[in-house]
Amino acid sequence: MTAKPIAYVMEQTLGSITHYENLRRQEATSPLNLPLWLPIEFARSKLPWTITGSLRARRALSSILDEIDGVFIHTTTIAPLSVDLFHKKPFLLSSDATPLAKREMRSAYGMPPESRVAQQAKRHFYRQIFGRAAGFVTWSNWAKQSFVEDYGCREQDVAVIPPGIDLKLFSTTNCPESCSLAGISSARAVICC
Repeated sequence: MTAKPIAYVMEQTLGSITHYENLRRQEATSPLNLPLWLPIEFARSKLPWTITGSLRARRALSSILDEIDGVFIHTTTIAPLSVDLFHKKPFLLSSDATPLAKREMRSAYGMPPESRVAQQAKRHFYRQIFGRAAGFVTWSNWAKQSFVEDYGCREQDVAVIPPGIDLKLFSTTNCPESCSLAGISSARAVICC
């Protein structure tokens, strides 16, 4: 009997799109079965993205659950409505930051601050979800610390794997002429372009 693939449920917003594309570029180098990719496209709605994205993720997973050995969900934002499936397959949750860690960033996204009651409710809500996950992947020690301290996750269940960057995608040969015209050095052009 051969192993079934792992479903990678990948949120398609902001830097998560780049993370998804980076992972896709590496799939051919894996000695394991190829992953089953389930990109969850963002769509504006009157409902919060946590609800609409999570519903899209659940629909995508429900139809293929028997065909997979496990699930990797990036990010925790699209995991809540699949929590009842966590007992059927191992679910790993991936995130650049936890909901509580992101609360300080709300204004940068044009969102109003959360009330203390909303923060406590969200913390309790995600504690229940995280308590059912098989493990976690975070991009930083800062995020790991929040999973452990804010949500009570076991330290050994949280792996820190920075998303990295493929430097071959950034080179001065692909730099727009405006970089060289502005006198930007080669080292800075890599960042610029």
